[in-house]
Amino acid sequence: MKKEKTKGGYIVQSVASLIAALLIALILIAAGSDDLKYLFGKAENMNNVLAEGGPEKGEYVSVGVDAVVDWYAETTYKINGIIPAGSKWHCLIWLDDDSFISLSIKGKKNKDIINGLINDTEKYMNYQTDELPAPVVFEGKITSIGSEVDEYYDDAIRYYGITGMEVHYLTIDTSYSKTSIIIYGIIFLAIIGAFIGAFIGGIKGVKRLKAAERLASSSAQNYNTYGTDPNYNAQYDNSQTYNTYDNNQGGI
Repeated sequence: MKKEKTKGGYIVQSVASLIAALLIALILIAAGSDDLKYLFGKAENMNNVLAEGGPEKGEYVSVGVDAVVDWYAETTYKINGIIPAGSKWHCLIWLDDDSFISLSIKGKKNKDIINGLINDTEKYMNYQTDELPAPVVFEGKITSIGSEVDEYYDDAIRYYGITGMEVHYLTIDTSYSKTSIIIYGIIFLAIIGAFIGAFIGGIKGVKRLKAAERLASSSAQNYNTYGTDPNYNAQYDNSQTYNTYDNNQGGI
């Protein structure tokens, strides 16, 4: 048998739900300030970021990629370690200020684009062409390399003899897009909405219990008044007298 909540239980539910909703909202705003700025604005040009002494983690940038050294790692994702959930490829790109940084991409289309840029960069380095290919613009969020691939990043830098040049130990992760931000935002809003729904449910529960208490009190009062009404007793006595009279009449 399901136990009905008490008024105190509904109040605790409402308070706890409201606090949880506020905390999640504050965490979302604090942790996603850069995401919100990017969502309602635009990514900053990578050349401007470099000129200002960047890049820094959390920044959203757009970078025109025209020189890619090579791939250096691939990460695969699985749900519960079994179900494939996509892959991410990591490459080493050559920026316009002659520094180097990692670029992380998803999707076969992007992979094919990078493969083409790698081939064109190799031709340029081997003097088979005088120009680098036309830059392809990618947008992404500056994040850390990641412990699962950082050693491969170091290996690539050593292998290609990139010395005497600046290397940024960061990656431009293109999987962070406005679409992904919107999706995550919807998920968080749904969670907040669930807690707000629980808050409203608690308030309604308290009101429902108060209404039930008023109804019970009103019913008890009406019953007691009816039972002690002197006119009612008099009517009852008169009916008894009338019945007795009738019985006496029947006995003659």
